[in-house]
Amino acid sequence: MRGPMRVLSVALCGVYLVVLLRFWGAVPGYEAFAALQIRPGAGAVQLIDTRLLTRDTLEATAARHGVPSALSLAEAVAIHPLTTEAGATLGLAPQTIGLIVAVRLPDPDQAVRVANDLALQIIDLGQAGQIDAGAEALGLYRAEENRLWQEIAALRSDPGLDAARRRELGLMEDQYAEVRQALARDEVQARVDARLRAAPYAMLARAQVAKPTDPAHREAMGALAAGALFLALLSTLIGREVTLPFRSERSADSARNRSS
Repeated sequence: MRGPMRVLSVALCGVYLVVLLRFWGAVPGYEAFAALQIRPGAGAVQLIDTRLLTRDTLEATAARHGVPSALSLAEAVAIHPLTTEAGATLGLAPQTIGLIVAVRLPDPDQAVRVANDLALQIIDLGQAGQIDAGAEALGLYRAEENRLWQEIAALRSDPGLDAARRRELGLMEDQYAEVRQALARDEVQARVDARLRAAPYAMLARAQVAKPTDPAHREAMGALAAGALFLALLSTLIGREVTLPFRSERSADSARNRSS
């Protein structure tokens, strides 16, 4: 029994050392947060991801703050929406009214600087109208309206249209009418939004101190290491040969019987 228990104790000690080394080698991280107010809209977060987290922007930001690469900065940045349910009693859907920019880096001062820098870049983009979901939709509708009108004008100018081309022209004119109606609707909505939500981009809370964060699995690894060490010590004790400091009466009687 002692052999298997010794093998078990050696194996458990090996597990303990591996887990301990992995635990000790985990890179510490610091996370900084900046909060800002944005223009309400369903597509705001997606547009900010598209405009802000481009390769050129990330490379410029990484170079300013000494981050090794744009890829490492992209992995360190997370954008979380802030929503409100103030209009739930009126049947209105929750809207995104703000963002939290979270940056996790090994250097706490670096994390604070990058979080504030990205928040200011979002404000600059918002004030320049580059992350306005309504303006984005209007631009798409206007481009589609212009394309359809050019194709319709080209078909109308052809005097020798056959039946198939005339049907194509009719379908295109119907589509053009639908696009114009959608464009008119969105233009009115954009004017309303411009009056109600003029220049809402502002910093709500700048990043000041980066909080230390451990990997999510670090506590579990510590518990596993402690459990492995306990089992290793227990198996070592069980596998040892126990010698008694005195001889029992049964062993003494058996010795006398053998001598007689």
